[in-house]
Amino acid sequence: MSARDPVDTIRIHGGRGLSAPDTDVMRQASAWLTQGHDEAERAVGALYYARELLETAARTMLVQTLQITTPPAPVLTLPVNPASMTPHSKRSGVANTGAEAAERNWLAIASVATQQHANLLADWHAAQVVAEQKRAELRGRAARAQLIADRITDAARVLTQFLHDVEKARIQLLKAARLYEDTENTVLGLLHRALSTSVWPFTLGVAGANSFSEWLIPSIAPYSDDLIKNLSGGNVAFTASVLSLLAHKIVPPSTLMVTEIVPGHGELLNCPSPMPNWQGIPSNTILNLFNRVGDLHPFDPTAPPSGIYPECSRTGLPKGTIAIEKITRQIPPQFPYIASPNPPLPLDKLDKHRGHGKAARNAQEPETSRRELLTEPETGYGPEVETTWVVMIPGTQNFTPGEHAFDGVTDLDLMADVAPSQVSQQVMRALELAEVPLNAKVMLIGHSLGGIAAVSIAASKEFENKYQLAGVITAGSPTATFKAQPGVPYLHLENDEEIVSNLDGKGGDHGPASDDRIIITRQLSASNNPIDQNASKSLTGAHPIETHQRTLELALETGDPAVHNIVNQLETQLIGTESETKFFTGRRVPN
Repeated sequence: MSARDPVDTIRIHGGRGLSAPDTDVMRQASAWLTQGHDEAERAVGALYYARELLETAARTMLVQTLQITTPPAPVLTLPVNPASMTPHSKRSGVANTGAEAAERNWLAIASVATQQHANLLADWHAAQVVAEQKRAELRGRAARAQLIADRITDAARVLTQFLHDVEKARIQLLKAARLYEDTENTVLGLLHRALSTSVWPFTLGVAGANSFSEWLIPSIAPYSDDLIKNLSGGNVAFTASVLSLLAHKIVPPSTLMVTEIVPGHGELLNCPSPMPNWQGIPSNTILNLFNRVGDLHPFDPTAPPSGIYPECSRTGLPKGTIAIEKITRQIPPQFPYIASPNPPLPLDKLDKHRGHGKAARNAQEPETSRRELLTEPETGYGPEVETTWVVMIPGTQNFTPGEHAFDGVTDLDLMADVAPSQVSQQVMRALELAEVPLNAKVMLIGHSLGGIAAVSIAASKEFENKYQLAGVITAGSPTATFKAQPGVPYLHLENDEEIVSNLDGKGGDHGPASDDRIIITRQLSASNNPIDQNASKSLTGAHPIETHQRTLELALETGDPAVHNIVNQLETQLIGTESETKFFTGRRVPN
């Protein structure tokens, strides 16, 4: 298959798309655009034909200006002057008289001929003046014709560009309604499945791969979900639980100690730990959130490839660190603001005077904890205050067990989903240390292992009993085996070549998409963009969070209403006027 525009490689499943009437409107709009396209195409043809006629007329007029006549010759050829034939000295008297008469006759004829020639010259010069005027007029008309032809050419170019824009808009409408390339995607999917057991073993002889991995990843990636499913006997969670049990037989038991760290005050756990430059700035967008999750991971996309991660994150934080951002925003009241004569006491005063009599609090006011007050809008005393807590969870940072929990053993624990993993324990303990109020809105975002942890925590009874789930965002994570909370927006980003998200035995095209759960995936190698082509050749190119950021950007470019709906729901929770981020690390302590 030939390479395509990157936007055309996006595949979207789930989400709330257009209703049937809206889809019909899209079809009708597409038909109108097609009709307009055809009429504009005919107009372009007419313009080019008119330009050809004008240019032909201009050339004809210019040729006519070159038709210049020569001056007229004398109308009469005069005989030889008799006086020149016989010298005067040799003439006799009679002869002399006759010669003089002939000469006078000749002079009379010559005078008439000269006058006639002069008249012809005068007429010729007059005709030349008129001809020059006509030539000037023709040159002017030719210039104007050429100018009009040039303008017609410009108009035709603009109209041709308009044709491209109309066609692009038509396709955009159909894509937004998910009516474009549906058949192609279905056929391609069936073709991939049909060839999955026969094609890739015979591609060993394909030339042009720079290395074995550059051949291997694009070759097996589209079929890795089937491979995992077959290897696991169709039960990925059970297989993961067996592997997890075996791993824990080998790895010494430990307890995870979670502590808050404060960057910007010197070295922490052998890392410089500077304060991130986004501290105090609300995330506002999902793309910004992905940047922050990436900052918690030691992988640096700008560094040379290496099989071992550095000991510190790309921003200098210790490995195994998660972040919790508190985003506060003010919502204008729905009624006129009237200042109360007795506004409520500040929270610090309430704490100081709690239980000290009526002087501090009204006796009939029910006991209210500080946490409950933080979640209640201050109705009647100005804008309401709303808060969202965002938990950022990075991906795997060691494949073998180490001092933190972001390793291959935790990957198995999360996929097994039989008991809370240590990363899940770290997140729940960090929420307590961050003093997140009960029933507060909490959003979970994670990459790779962090994404598995996010869906696992969101599905747990412990989390559901304590907090309201505001949304879940994952990138490059196998999430298909986890159920989603109904009515909550879930956004999953995957691609065919990264393999990791296929470890649940389901590719992005076969995941548990629903109205509230949208899966966006794409084939990197099908893109004509060099960035995508290079990323498709290896896991270190296809799996990083930056590749998934680009997937989201391209999905937004499609104009798909389901994508924009989910993104808007999530980003509404990320916009704020104030932000504070706390960081928590976990370290294993042997039992």
